[in-house]
Amino acid sequence: MDTNPTDGVFSLAKHDESLKLEIVQAYLAGPIGCKALAKQYEVVPGSVRRWIAGYQQHGARALSKKFDHCSQEFKLRVLREIR
Repeated sequence: MDTNPTDGVFSLAKHDESLKLEIVQAYLAGPIGCKALAKQYEVVPGSVRRWIAGYQQHGARALSKKFDHCSQEFKLRVLREIR
């Protein structure tokens, strides 16, 4: 029995900024959803949701590995959207 919570999709510790942007843009162009994109790009759906929320709040700079200055309000909003 497979107990992997990623449902057969494996997540790397770090993802390239251009990959994140490509996924976010694909989501925003519609009609494909987070789960389908996650499966297509072999990343976990939670990462896709975080990238989308970050992009919507802060633009492309949120996808940069150097970006780590999220306000508490933003973090709480992301957590609410993930639920």
